[in-house]
Amino acid sequence: MVNLVKYKEYWQRLPERITGIGNVTFVAKSDDFGKIVQAMSPTALPMLWVLIPQSRGSGKTVDGFKERTIGVVFLMSKYDPQRKNEYDELAYIQPIVEDIKRTMMDDIARSCHILGSIDPSTVQTLPETEVYKTLAGWSISFVLD
Repeated sequence: MVNLVKYKEYWQRLPERITGIGNVTFVAKSDDFGKIVQAMSPTALPMLWVLIPQSRGSGKTVDGFKERTIGVVFLMSKYDPQRKNEYDELAYIQPIVEDIKRTMMDDIARSCHILGSIDPSTVQTLPETEVYKTLAGWSISFVLD
């Protein structure tokens, strides 16, 4: 399992390295999403949402046990459906999500203390639309060995 304090510090520093991220927020449980959406300020957008990573064990014996940690972050922005559609919002923030992935890959390559154990083949990017009917963005998931 990843050290949560160091994991949080990594993501908190990302806006210093990548232009365009308005704010970073950490989500412990799904109930927190609604509260965060209601409190979102336009100056904080797009917002990087960082979920607490999950761990999953593998191996049939104690000697073969290995824990894999699954991380997910979302870059989300609020949009007015009467003025803009999801596709346009996704296109608008796509360059930022690409910068996030590029930064992650650079950190993986230099064996970063947090992301250095990510298997690059596990990094997935998916569009997320109509989240709480006014959010659109991208999720990035990855597996830390």
